[in-house]
Amino acid sequence: MDRDAVASVVLRRRDAPDLPAVLAGGTLVIASPDLRELRERGPVTERVVAFDAAGDVVEDLPHQR
Repeated sequence: MDRDAVASVVLRRRDAPDLPAVLAGGTLVIASPDLRELRERGPVTERVVAFDAAGDVVEDLPHQR
């Protein structure tokens, strides 16, 4: 992923609002009490999605621990 192209990142969850990440120093942090409910195994239902400044998807990755 081209870090310079990424303007925002969210954790997209099924049946729940997206959780925005905080971007700083080349790292992203997603903080929320809702993260306890993420699946560790089985079908992937959460995705980490990165957007450029125009709102276009730069990267769309499955999330599993």
